[in-house]
Amino acid sequence: MGCSSGGSTAPDGGVGAGGALSDGGFAPDGPGLLDLAVDVAVLAPDSPLALPEVAQEVGVDSSGCGATPITTQSLLGEMFDLSRLAERSRDAFATFSSTSHDRQSVAYQSSSTGGWIGWYANHDWGNYAGTESYPDGHVEYVMLNVAGPGAVLRIWTGTPYGKMRVYLDDMQNPVLVGDVAALLGGTVAPFTPPFGAITAKGYNLEFPFAFRQGAKVTYEGDGSAFFYQVWYRMYEGCADVRTYSPGDLTNATLDSVRSNLANPSPPPGVSSVSASLDATTADMTFVAPAGGGEISQLTVEPVLLDAASLRSSVLVMEFDDRETVRAPLGDFFGAGPGGLPHHSLPTEVTSPGQFISRFPMPFQRRAKISLIASPGQAAGVTALTRARTFTPTTQYFATQWTARTAIPTAPYRDLPVARVSGEGAYVGTLLSVKNYSDLWWGEGDEKIWIDSVAFPSAFGTGTEDYFGFAYCDRHTFDSPYRLQSLATPPPEAGGNYRGLVSATRYHIMDVLRFSTALDFELELWHWDGAGTITFDTLAFLYLAQTATNLMAPPTSADFRLPP
Repeated sequence: MGCSSGGSTAPDGGVGAGGALSDGGFAPDGPGLLDLAVDVAVLAPDSPLALPEVAQEVGVDSSGCGATPITTQSLLGEMFDLSRLAERSRDAFATFSSTSHDRQSVAYQSSSTGGWIGWYANHDWGNYAGTESYPDGHVEYVMLNVAGPGAVLRIWTGTPYGKMRVYLDDMQNPVLVGDVAALLGGTVAPFTPPFGAITAKGYNLEFPFAFRQGAKVTYEGDGSAFFYQVWYRMYEGCADVRTYSPGDLTNATLDSVRSNLANPSPPPGVSSVSASLDATTADMTFVAPAGGGEISQLTVEPVLLDAASLRSSVLVMEFDDRETVRAPLGDFFGAGPGGLPHHSLPTEVTSPGQFISRFPMPFQRRAKISLIASPGQAAGVTALTRARTFTPTTQYFATQWTARTAIPTAPYRDLPVARVSGEGAYVGTLLSVKNYSDLWWGEGDEKIWIDSVAFPSAFGTGTEDYFGFAYCDRHTFDSPYRLQSLATPPPEAGGNYRGLVSATRYHIMDVLRFSTALDFELELWHWDGAGTITFDTLAFLYLAQTATNLMAPPTSADFRLPP
C-alpha cells in the first residue's frame, strides 16, 4: 500500500483493465459470470462429523485429476495438514492472485527511476477486472472473474469500507455478502478468527470457497480508493470440484480446524531422537526405514539466544546426500534476526527459547542435520521422525537464504527470492529488513511467475500487503500463516520508519505449485531515492528430485547482522 513520509495515500480514481484466467494464461476479461441477488451465509446445525482423512495425497491419473472429490471439507483439511506439501497434488492446480495493482505495469523492466509509470508504477488502488451496473442503480467493481473449477482462498484489503460479494457458479445469489470490515475482520460467523482477522490494519479472510463452473468477487463502494488482493487456485477441467455451500459448514468441523491451527500436533507414529550439537559434535544422521522416512518436527534449543549468535550460527540439512538447506539458525524458524517469539502453523519460537519447525522433511535413504556453530554456541536438537513412503513424486524440503547488505534504495528493481528449474512447491517467505532512512521502504510488489506464464501469476500491491498487514503499520502480530515478529521503532514513533522489520508469510492452503519453473521476485520500491537498506530473504520450498535451485548458495559472509 502507499505510505509516503506522511503515511497515507492520495487515490485519484480510475478503473483499469484487468486479466482473467483462460486456458492457463491471462486474457481480456469477458462479461460477468453471474447476476446479483442477496443471500446470507448461515452455519449448519452442529454435527458430530469429524474431518476425514482427506488431505492425504493420492496418485494423479494421466489427466492430472484424482478420483476423490474436492469438497469444502477436503479444502478445510488442507488448511492444517502440512504432510501434503511434500507430494505432488492429487489434482493438478495453479495458484494465482487478482489484485488492484497498477495496470501500467505491463512490460517487464529490469529497473526504473520513474516510479509512477511502467513496470514499477505504484497506483495500486482503484483498478479492477471490470464494472457491472444493476437496475437499482448500484455498481459492483469486479475484483475476480474466472471460469472453470477452482477455489477462492484468501481475500485481503487495507481499505475496509463498502460491501463485498462472492458469487460461485451459476447461482443468482452470492453465497457471501456483507460489509468488507465485518467479513474480512472476523466479526461475522462462521468466519471468525482465525479465518477472518485484522492484523496491523490488514483485513484478511482465509477460507476456501470451492467452485465448479466459475467465481466472481465484487466490491460495492468508493471504487476509486479500494485496495484488494484475491488469491485463488484453478484446477484442470476434469477435477471433481463440489461447489461451496453454507450448508457444508458445521460447528464441529470448524472447531476442529481452529483447534488444529491453534494447537498443531505431530502426526501419528513418530519417534523422538535427540542430540546436542556444538563445534565438536556438529552432525546428527537419520537412516530411513525400508520405503522411506520423514522428519516430521524439528525442535532446537540454542544456548545463546542473542541476535548475533542466532544469525551467525548456520543450520545445514542434507536429504539423500543432497544439501537443500543452509540458513541462519534463528531465521530458519520463521523470524529474525534474534529469537523472536511467535506462534504459527509451520513454525514457532517460545519465550523459553524453543525453536520449532513443523514442515515435513521426507527422505528415501538418509538425512543429516548439521550445525555450524558460532563461538560459544551449542544447541539441543530433537527430531520427531516416522516412516513415510518415498515415491518418485515425493519432494525434498529446501530453503534459499539471500543476504543483501546496505544496498542502494534506487533504482526501483525486482530482487529474486527464489528461482527454480523443474517441479516443486513454494511454501513461504521470510523478509528481514533494516531501513537506514526515516521514509517508508515497502511499496514494492511481489511478482511470481509460475511455469511458462508471460505475466506474473501473482502481482501484488505492496510489500506489507503481501504479508497481510497494511499502511506501514508496525504493530507486531502472529497468526497461523502470517506474522510480523519485529518492527522498530514502535508505532508510537509515527512516520519514522528507520529500523528493523521481520515479516513472514506461509503459503499453505495457497501453496504455489509449479511444474517446470518458478521465479519469485520482490520489488524494492523505497520513498527515499538516495538511501540504503539491508534486504534479507529466506524462501521455503519443496523441490522435486530432479529440480534445480537456480539461486546462488549463501556464503559465510551472508550470515551476519545488518550493520
